[in-house]
Amino acid sequence: MRNSEQGICIPPKEKRSRKERSRRAEIFWHIPVDELLAKYEATRKHGMPHIVERTIRRYPTLAYLFGTVSEPLDVVFRNSSIKQHETVSIVNDGSGMFGLRDPEDAGRWLGIINHSVGSVENAIFLGDKLKRLTKQKRKDFEALGIEFSLFDTMSIKLLRDGWLLFHAGQRKADETTWYELSDTNHNTSDPYESTLTVFHAHNIDPVFFDLLKIEKQGELVRLARSGNPVPAEVAVMVLGDFLYEQTQMTVSDHFKEMRQTGGETPDVLFTLEKFGERLEHSFSTVLGNDIFDRMRNAPEPIWATRMHRAYAASSGMTWDELSS
Repeated sequence: MRNSEQGICIPPKEKRSRKERSRRAEIFWHIPVDELLAKYEATRKHGMPHIVERTIRRYPTLAYLFGTVSEPLDVVFRNSSIKQHETVSIVNDGSGMFGLRDPEDAGRWLGIINHSVGSVENAIFLGDKLKRLTKQKRKDFEALGIEFSLFDTMSIKLLRDGWLLFHAGQRKADETTWYELSDTNHNTSDPYESTLTVFHAHNIDPVFFDLLKIEKQGELVRLARSGNPVPAEVAVMVLGDFLYEQTQMTVSDHFKEMRQTGGETPDVLFTLEKFGERLEHSFSTVLGNDIFDRMRNAPEPIWATRMHRAYAASSGMTWDELSS
């Protein structure tokens, strides 16, 4: 079946998905969901709303985002010239990014989940378009420096499952930086390295380690400067990330914000912005100038709605209540 106007070719469903589905099922088989639900007391038996367990069973990699947190502690928050006392909970074990019971704690870290889900929504939208390319459109992308070797071996759902883990260590890294902590759970302020510790602790499937590499900014800068072909899975996730902070934005707006907040050298920001613009140009050239408008106007997928609801429900709140 083909939509010639959009350059989209839809293969027969069974033929397209059988191998991909078996790979995803194999990975899911090895995720100790029951063990993690019990360890982090995320079942109805422990007083957790059923939507949390149900969502974890639908999307098992989310179980890697569980953790335990302390009772609220008095800590000193430091950021640039700011120094003030705050009362917050601190991660004691695991990721500490899902299944949070305290509304204040859940609200404090909601931005990371919102960014993760929003950027993955964008990546999935664009990735789905790449999965459905005609032969000519695929050649057009390849001519613009996009390569498909790993992307062809993975389903969109499996990519989503991995991408949702990219910020698994972000909370611990932020706590390390902001509160100057140093313990077994807070031993690095680098979000990439912190996420690696979560991956290693759970013995996460190697395919997700491969996907995580793009979160190591030094690697991304090297790729951007090399002029080498860009893996398709990297292209869609980088664009998904650049085009969503807490709401949809353009690559240009993303880097305006980055320059205002600081944290990176002007040279690095210039390199990454040009890289984003290159990817933006490739997608609009092959898929049409309106591809990003279509992405921004697409309805929220059901998986994203479920994750938002489950994140908020663990604290007894709705997503809108936590967001307000």
